[in-house]
Amino acid sequence: MHKEFTIIAILTTALLGSCTKQQSSNEVKVVPVGFYAQGGTKVNIDAPSGVMEWEGDDIICLWACKDDGSEALSAVEFTNVRTTEHPNMSYFTATLPQKMDEEKYDYNCWTPKPLSHSKEYVMYQLPEIQKGTNYPVILYGRGQAGPLSAIEEDAIHFTMTSLLHYIRFSLKEGSELLGEPVKKIKFTMREAIAGTLNFQMEGGELESLAGESNTMVITDCPKDYALAAIVPPSVAYSQGDYMVVKIYGEEKFAELKPFHLKNRDFKAGHITSVSLKNGDIKDFYSLSFSLKENLLGENLQKITLTLSDKSLWPGTNSSTLSWSPEPEADNFSISFEEKSEYDLLNGKEVMVNYESENALVSETLVLNISATQKKTEIGLRCPYLMYEDFTMADIGFNINGNLNATGHEASTLEGSSYGLSGWTACQAAIVQGEDGNKSLAIRHQNETYWLQGTYRGRVDSAPLASIKSGKSVKVKVTFNYTGYSNGSTTPMLSYGYGEQQGALVGYYQGGSAAIQGGELIEHIEGDKVSAPKDGSASSINESAEFEIASCTALTRLGWDCYGSKGKNSTTQEWVFIDNIKVQIVK
Repeated sequence: MHKEFTIIAILTTALLGSCTKQQSSNEVKVVPVGFYAQGGTKVNIDAPSGVMEWEGDDIICLWACKDDGSEALSAVEFTNVRTTEHPNMSYFTATLPQKMDEEKYDYNCWTPKPLSHSKEYVMYQLPEIQKGTNYPVILYGRGQAGPLSAIEEDAIHFTMTSLLHYIRFSLKEGSELLGEPVKKIKFTMREAIAGTLNFQMEGGELESLAGESNTMVITDCPKDYALAAIVPPSVAYSQGDYMVVKIYGEEKFAELKPFHLKNRDFKAGHITSVSLKNGDIKDFYSLSFSLKENLLGENLQKITLTLSDKSLWPGTNSSTLSWSPEPEADNFSISFEEKSEYDLLNGKEVMVNYESENALVSETLVLNISATQKKTEIGLRCPYLMYEDFTMADIGFNINGNLNATGHEASTLEGSSYGLSGWTACQAAIVQGEDGNKSLAIRHQNETYWLQGTYRGRVDSAPLASIKSGKSVKVKVTFNYTGYSNGSTTPMLSYGYGEQQGALVGYYQGGSAAIQGGELIEHIEGDKVSAPKDGSASSINESAEFEIASCTALTRLGWDCYGSKGKNSTTQEWVFIDNIKVQIVK
């Protein structure tokens, strides 16, 4: 009985497994199909008729409708798997979930993939700023045939035609005219030549044009020719219609003699050659920005230049310009055709943001435009992750910490009203030396009779908010210090860091151990370092440095002042802090 049951169980399992496999096979069907397409996405610039050629990564989106109007295929992407001996003929394939029914279909082919589509329309964007080496294409094809076949010899052939016209600019002539390579071309026509295009799904007729522009800019011009793709006009141009062309080099530009357009219709799929000569050459006025020094500690990814008054940079529609300072792009220039635009920037304040992988720091500068030169060069200096020399701090920042202070203090002061936003202090002050130098003074109160009473002044910086949220980096901290004592006790400096926020009171302990409070620095890197007893705010020459292995946007730097036990005396000791610098360590 046991053996018989076992055999039955195995057979049942095998049958169930076989059935499941068969059902799965019935549910998932893949049918490879293909078709030939004549056309292409690469324009042969030497062929005035606009000959196109296919490239390896081209795709065609295919729609197929039955006689009853229902869609059998909608925007199915077919990829170019093989180009024939003729560059404008390729074989495209895709995999369908099931075999197509044996009946006639109306096919519509579009490339590239539309931005959006419906049963009646497809939409494309033809930009008004194009690259001379990467011009847009829009091709359409249609046909009526039976189902697509998996056998290549039986494949349907579609002919696809361009719906755009191409203008070919001869850059050699332009370079000879300017005396330098052409970097940019700008041209204007009466009719709209760019915008959002809505085509009829069947037939490829242009249904509507939105957000239109009659001006186009070509950038990244190659050496010999640049192509621009435009929307063909609705009717041929007439007497009095012109194309106005400007060409731009690095230091010069030229407005060419207008091109007469009478009777020109700029048919789709054709090329019009434009000669870049016979122009009035002028010099640019320009601002050139270059990165002279990077004190942040890691490579920059982007620099942005924003006009503080939110006015627009001339020739743009933005108050902000951006630039990636890579080795091959170590400077950034903005050019002006008119001197009035150039002069208008003089005296304007610019906010400069420097962005790296882990941080974002900023500075402001005022543009000082040359009155006699056509080019003004501005050197940029990326600041430290943090730098503080207290030059802009107010000497009103004082909480029982200046050089006349006595007694002890357990309250704190926040620095927002004194040019030290986010800083907090206890028994500390901004002081000014005889030479005008400002520094941070931190005071210790020593009260010794039988037992020592010690009251340590403390200062904590604002959080290092220039570090990006979620980032953690290694940093190096350097600063200068000195000390002063009105008695025989040596001032001692402790320093380090922590992530405690808010106002922090320095550690204190009265003559009785029961009287104590405040806090020491969370992570002490330098503990009770002896400082001079005869220093001053005018002579801060000692230096110290330390590293923080994992620094975040919440990290704060901290300093406090201590003095050793005196004998039956009350004394005050100070340490002076200045020139704090924080850099990322890579």
